[in-house]
Amino acid sequence: MVGQMQAEEAKLRTKAELVELLKSRGEETAAWIDTLSDEFLAEPFTQPQGMTPPTKSRFEMIMSMKEHEMHHRGQLMLIERMLGITPHLTRQMQERFAARQQARA
Repeated sequence: MVGQMQAEEAKLRTKAELVELLKSRGEETAAWIDTLSDEFLAEPFTQPQGMTPPTKSRFEMIMSMKEHEMHHRGQLMLIERMLGITPHLTRQMQERFAARQQARA
């Protein structure tokens, strides 16, 4: 499985292909999570030796995926700021504030 993941990561892709891959894989993951029962998510999962904590619930493991994505999103936003680019989430928030200000005026 690791070899297959590494082969996928090594493929050169265009920006459009990357965006499509992120969207499709995200939708696939969301659909899969939607099929999981509360009982399944509550089951304990024993991590490999040396990991802390040694046991997590399956729900905690899935949340780790989200936290991992958030970590990298933060890295990307920091790099954008270092390059003088305003991240898209900040631009969207600024647009919402400006629209509210205009509506009040």
